[in-house]
Amino acid sequence: MGGLLLFVFGLGHGVPVIPLTTLTRGMRARVGSAYVTAGRYIQKIFAAAVIIIAVIFMLRYFGVQLW
Repeated sequence: MGGLLLFVFGLGHGVPVIPLTTLTRGMRARVGSAYVTAGRYIQKIFAAAVIIIAVIFMLRYFGVQLW
């Protein structure tokens, strides 16, 4: 009896995983393309931040105190 209960328990936990993985395949592609699109903008934002910080350091080197 215990083996049958363990088998049913395993089916109950394993069977829902199969449709979930098939359904999330399409979602994974959409999320991946969204990450690529966001990555382009984030890369530009960080590049601008690095350039701004470099300009601030150069100004401080030449004696311009901003704060």
